[in-house]
Amino acid sequence: MQLPRLPYRGNSEMLGRVWMNLIDNAIKFSHDGGTIFISGRRETDRLLVTVRDEGIGIRPEALGHIFDKFYQGEPSHASAGSGLELALVKRILALCGGEITVESTPDAGSSFCISLPAAD
Repeated sequence: MQLPRLPYRGNSEMLGRVWMNLIDNAIKFSHDGGTIFISGRRETDRLLVTVRDEGIGIRPEALGHIFDKFYQGEPSHASAGSGLELALVKRILALCGGEITVESTPDAGSSFCISLPAAD
């Protein structure tokens, strides 16, 4: 299946880093053979893009910190990153007029929803 064309306002190079980070995390924290879902749609003047996995999920006590610099919520993957990636994602989206939210259930996966201004 192919994603619809969704023109947005923002820096495509910086937003490329957002997409790569979220997809990389979805792969890294998924179970072998797991599925990753990416969807996008336009709602009035905003674009909504969701990256969802069926992986290990995020513990409830970690959810409030995952966008903090140097925070690594899953100790078994601590060596796999610097703890800066999601903080950078949030900052890039803010600079582009966007936002990010996350919903997660331990052992069932995570869903990151990105909202960006739509191009005119």
